[in-house]
Amino acid sequence: MINNSNLYRWDRLAPKSLDQQFVNEIIHGLNCSPFEAEAVLETVHRVFGDYFDACETLKPGQIVWNAVSTKTRADSANVRFVPVTLTIIDEHDIEKKDPLTVAKETNHSQWAMDRYIKDFNRVRLCYQDGKDKEFIALATGLSKFVVNEYISIIENSYDCP
Repeated sequence: MINNSNLYRWDRLAPKSLDQQFVNEIIHGLNCSPFEAEAVLETVHRVFGDYFDACETLKPGQIVWNAVSTKTRADSANVRFVPVTLTIIDEHDIEKKDPLTVAKETNHSQWAMDRYIKDFNRVRLCYQDGKDKEFIALATGLSKFVVNEYISIIENSYDCP
């Protein structure tokens, strides 16, 4: 007897994929035909596909930036962008420094550094108390993106107080 339970599970999960959710949103939210929805999905993959691939390999302290391709001119009417991964801060940069020194090194004000530290500590306190990301964003007034970045730093720092 052949075990088909895994095939059944994948067949059942196929309509719940991100692509299928996007297609369903186009069909039902914008009253498009399935053909039009698939065409929009293909266009999204063609335009943003490289960006999606780069996001999966990001490490804490990195961002994806769309830079002008070396194969096109910046003043061209058809500028082609390519995603590049920039490392803003890496594990060697994380050391105990005076906030004033960090402010000078990063061209930020002392006030901004104090705010970043305060925001980080508020997120850390909520996260260590077991609160979920949505609650933390709401309670701190920070965007979910910033909360996720701080939590990523917390999870990847061994000696974080």
